[in-house]
Amino acid sequence: MLVLTRTREEEIVVTLPDGREVVIRVLDVIHGNKVSLGFTADEDIGIYRRELLTALQAAKKASEIRDPLGVAEAYNEGAPANV
Repeated sequence: MLVLTRTREEEIVVTLPDGREVVIRVLDVIHGNKVSLGFTADEDIGIYRRELLTALQAAKKASEIRDPLGVAEAYNEGAPANV
């Protein structure tokens, strides 16, 4: 694990293998033990809080168990957008 110390308005840049960047900026320090962070990245790069990502992964795994062949996803792709 890389540990960095940053102050307000300082940035960290993560360079992806394809050359794109994710910029993380410290926006504010709140109550001494919390920080407010801002993320800048292309729209197709997922940025998630750990607890949300864990919940999404669990939901995806559960749906794969209920529909192991992906029939529901294939059906939904052909459905009208307003359904």
